[in-house]
Amino acid sequence: MRKGILFFLIVLGFSFNGFTQFNNDFFVDSVQRLNFYTGMDFTYGSNVISNKFSNKFLFGGTIDRDLKDETYKNLGDNNRLGGDLNYQLTAEIPFDTIFNKTGISLIVGVEFNEHVDLTFDENLFRLIFDGNKQFAGERTEISQTNYNYYKYQRLNFGLVNHRKYGDKLAKEGVLFSVIKGEEHQAANGGGIMTTEQYGRQIDLDLLYTYNSSDTANKGFKAFNGLGISTDLFSEFYFKNGDKFRMAIEDLGFVHWNKNSLEIRTDSCLLYTSPSPRDR
Repeated sequence: MRKGILFFLIVLGFSFNGFTQFNNDFFVDSVQRLNFYTGMDFTYGSNVISNKFSNKFLFGGTIDRDLKDETYKNLGDNNRLGGDLNYQLTAEIPFDTIFNKTGISLIVGVEFNEHVDLTFDENLFRLIFDGNKQFAGERTEISQTNYNYYKYQRLNFGLVNHRKYGDKLAKEGVLFSVIKGEEHQAANGGGIMTTEQYGRQIDLDLLYTYNSSDTANKGFKAFNGLGISTDLFSEFYFKNGDKFRMAIEDLGFVHWNKNSLEIRTDSCLLYTSPSPRDR
């Protein structure tokens, strides 16, 4: 048993595809007003795996030789993929409604978040999709592989300052969140694989560490961790009317409870194919 601490960091090296839709994307605000909005956004990215490959892997289809070879060309020392799913409900309440202060609004809301990321070794990727025949007669190293999955909810509150750009409003503000940690899983490690020349024997030496929140307490009601986080954001308009937004989001930590667990394994697996006389 152990206590875990999760630091939400910005992970570089992803090419993201996704969108978020809010009410003022289509109706530009010109005056400060009471706003309620709900939204869902999804981001996915990888620096080696194309959308075509991932769509066939996730939703079905043939991953043919050409598609594999195209992906293999992108593999290197830093192979990454990951994604985030977010649902939110937010209210923006102008202070002039309750304190007669113009230009500043109070934000309150809730969010539901899932995050997954994976860094993986080139040899492991090739082994999964093309088997071990390609490594016959070799001693193959599977270097460090890392997997992380987090599911949590946030209660948000903060302040927004509105700035005028002609007849349009842009915002800058800060958001503070209390986090309820629902679930987390993490695994990291590597190994060495030796394949006999004719495939009659495979020797696999693995060293892995696995961490998880309480496995007996799952689902939306699970309260396995407590934390805080901060968002900072700023918007401004270009001369052509396009709006630009900069943000640091979900920067903080979660402290997982004492029922979290850690498993370490150092295993040697030996597979020997039976000889023709034994079959």
